[in-house]
Amino acid sequence: MNYTNSHRFQTSVIVNVGEPIDFTEIQNKAFDDEKERVRAMTDLIYLRMSELVYYPEDSQHFDFIKDLKKLMVGVLDKELGLAEGNAAEEFKIRKRIVNEIEEIGLQNPQELKSLADRLHTYIADYQALGFRKYNPFEERAVNIMAKLFALFVGSPLFVLGAIYNGLPFLVTQRVYLKYFLPRVTKMDAQGQLNSAFAGSLGFSVGMAINLVWYILLWVVASLIMPAWVSFLITIALGYVSGRFAMVYYKWLIQAKKYFTWKLLAKRDVDAIETLLKEREQIIQGLLELRSKSK
Repeated sequence: MNYTNSHRFQTSVIVNVGEPIDFTEIQNKAFDDEKERVRAMTDLIYLRMSELVYYPEDSQHFDFIKDLKKLMVGVLDKELGLAEGNAAEEFKIRKRIVNEIEEIGLQNPQELKSLADRLHTYIADYQALGFRKYNPFEERAVNIMAKLFALFVGSPLFVLGAIYNGLPFLVTQRVYLKYFLPRVTKMDAQGQLNSAFAGSLGFSVGMAINLVWYILLWVVASLIMPAWVSFLITIALGYVSGRFAMVYYKWLIQAKKYFTWKLLAKRDVDAIETLLKEREQIIQGLLELRSKSK
C-alpha cells in the first residue's frame, strides 16, 4: 500500500499487487547451508516488493525525494497528460523519481546535495506563504471560473454530504491524530509505527466508524420508511454526497488559494517573481542533472 502522504489524514492510496514470486530456481539450487537458501528467498522477496513501493532504499534521500515529489509530480503530470487522480500513473512517476534520485546520488552526490538544499529552502518559503501541493500560478482562469460555478451550484449537495459524513469524519480524524500519528517515526523502535502501517490502521478505523454510522442512520430511517428503501437512500445519499463533499471542499480551498496568490502577486511583485524564478531554475537544474546521469 502506497499513501501519497501517510502523515496526513484523508490522502490517496494505491494498492499494488505484483506477480506471484517463483521460488523454483532457488528451491532446486544446491546450497551448502539452508540459511543461504532462506537468505536468497528473502532477497528475492525484497527485490520484488521494492518494485511496488515508493520508499527509497537510502534514507538520506528521503526528505529530498519528498520535496522533489511536491515540485515535480505536477510538472510531469502535465507533460505526460495525466488526469488528476490517476493514482496508478502517479505511482509510476513517483517510483521513477525515487529510482533516478538514488542513481544520481551515486554519480553526482555534491551537485545533488546542492540542489536538495535549494529545493528545501524553496519549499519552506512557498509553504510559508500558505501553499502546499496546489500551485495557483498554474491554474487557468477558465478552470477557476468553472470551479466557482460548481461551488455555487453544488452547495446544497455539499451541505447534505457534510451532514451525512461530518461526524464520522471528525471522529476518525480525532482517533488518527491522537492514537496513531504521534507514534509514527522513521525509526524502527518498540511502540512506534511505520508510516505506511499507521495509514493502513487509520484507514481501517475510518471504515469501521463509517460503517457503524451508516448502520445507525439506516436503523433510524427504517422507523419512518421501509427498511429496503431506507437502506438504498442511506447508502446512495451518504456515499455520493460524501464523495462530492470532499471534492467540493478541495475546490473551495483551491479557489481561496488562487485568489490569495493573486493578491500576493499584486502586493509583493518582486518577491513572487523571485520565488517563481527560483522554482524554474531548480527544475532546470534537476533536468540537467538527470540528463548528465544517463
